[in-house]
Amino acid sequence: MRQLYACLLLLSPVFFNQIAQAQTVQTVQFTPPVLRAPLHLKPGENLIRVGNLESGRTYSFIPVAAFPGVEAKFKTAFADKKMEAVAKTLTPADRPQWRRIQVEGTDVLLVVDMESSMEETPVSLSINCEDCPRST
Repeated sequence: MRQLYACLLLLSPVFFNQIAQAQTVQTVQFTPPVLRAPLHLKPGENLIRVGNLESGRTYSFIPVAAFPGVEAKFKTAFADKKMEAVAKTLTPADRPQWRRIQVEGTDVLLVVDMESSMEETPVSLSINCEDCPRST
């Protein structure tokens, strides 16, 4: 029994470290009307908080590989299940990487699930305010 406790004690930092890494949130501050935010994402789920949004405006969020030749597939969703249900009705079903929503606050939490053979992939998160005034 003692050996089991010793083993668990030794392995606990590994498990807690993996949990902490999975919950790391990258933050992006939106600057209207369009932003291309450079990020580095790992394979699997990545959390991205997008702030500085204007409540009541419609935004689209599209992650893409930052450079030609970088192989990666993306699936984007909102962490808030109600928001995701609405976004699914506003976003084409054949584009799992793209999400569109009218926001009800000043920030959103995106979950970007990425498939890539790279340990860390350079990504550009394109954020567009679809109904913001454009400067001329």
